[in-house]
Amino acid sequence: MIFSGIEVTWILLISACLGLIIGAWFSPRARQARRLAEELDKARKTLQQYQHDVTDHFLDTAKHFRELTTRYEQLFEHLKRGANHLCHDERILSHLSAVKVPNLSLLDSSNALGWSRSD
Repeated sequence: MIFSGIEVTWILLISACLGLIIGAWFSPRARQARRLAEELDKARKTLQQYQHDVTDHFLDTAKHFRELTTRYEQLFEHLKRGANHLCHDERILSHLSAVKVPNLSLLDSSNALGWSRSD
């Protein structure tokens, strides 16, 4: 089979393009770029998971503080009722009446800080 000059030119041109593409794909710089892109992707996923874990931790902490606050309020009310029922000393009763239960209304909202679970 004999090729004409134009066909040989096209074959050489296509071969050169394929050679450049294959060479670029397997070059050390291209491999390094792919490796860096993979590392960057892995780092982004790790950061996203960490942010998710931190958010979950603080949402759970807020939930526990709400529960603790509720239990504290219940305990204080129990002490007040017991004092009113069992004590007849006005100093104790006035002292208990003067004590204010901390207002932790920030913890009353499950999303007071604008955080949300991403699950």
